[in-house]
Amino acid sequence: MKPIQINKPENLYAPAKGEFKYFFPTPVFRGVFEHDYIRIRDDIDRLIEKSRQRHGANREANYTTYFDPDLRQETNELSWFKDFADCMKDTYVQFIRTQYNHDTSYLKRSDIHFFAWLNKYTNEHQHNVHDHTESLISGTFYLDGSPNRMPIHFLNPGHNVIFSHRPVNETVDHQDGFKTMAGGSTETSFEFHAQEGDFLLWPSYLLHYVPRSVEPDPDYMRYSISFNLAHNKPLQDTEHGTELAYGFLDND
Repeated sequence: MKPIQINKPENLYAPAKGEFKYFFPTPVFRGVFEHDYIRIRDDIDRLIEKSRQRHGANREANYTTYFDPDLRQETNELSWFKDFADCMKDTYVQFIRTQYNHDTSYLKRSDIHFFAWLNKYTNEHQHNVHDHTESLISGTFYLDGSPNRMPIHFLNPGHNVIFSHRPVNETVDHQDGFKTMAGGSTETSFEFHAQEGDFLLWPSYLLHYVPRSVEPDPDYMRYSISFNLAHNKPLQDTEHGTELAYGFLDND
């Protein structure tokens, strides 16, 4: 490795010879769930309206079924939901088997806890940085692919530990919905621009957020289904790591 020279002579220094190795990449799975998206959006409209009528005083509940166990149960009974849940569970098994070398030979679908909630936001909303650490794998299914949709952003967990500030000096568009923001030779974050029918799965510890649009359009509705998965613990209520995420919901 050559010495690094900076303008001032006193800043000349010579690091040891060697090379960098990059360990522990973070797996994120992108897939497509094909179904009648209009029908699913209609169901989201109907159940979000129920949530609004029941919990009008709770601002967050005007946009999500996350806080209402009865509405989540009603979601579980929708005609398309079993196909969706089974697909996510099967992909979860593939994820932990291929990415973490986890023995899944004993797992049945009934062993996997799947906690899902419906969302309907405008692009004036934002979600601050959060994670879902009490589950194993988390995900979001996108019911629209409008260019007005703000992308989800994921933060590099290594940078979060070492640096409180993450300077970005390069943005790379991978032409597949993903963009990475790099500071030095490693990505500091990446963002995903979803198309209708896309879904993502990621390790639940991964910090992520959705920014507010710089050009808000209150008439645009952002439909999605978010969920957590685990097979080693039940996910029966909101006390599994996601509650803080929606405490940060902000449209002021």
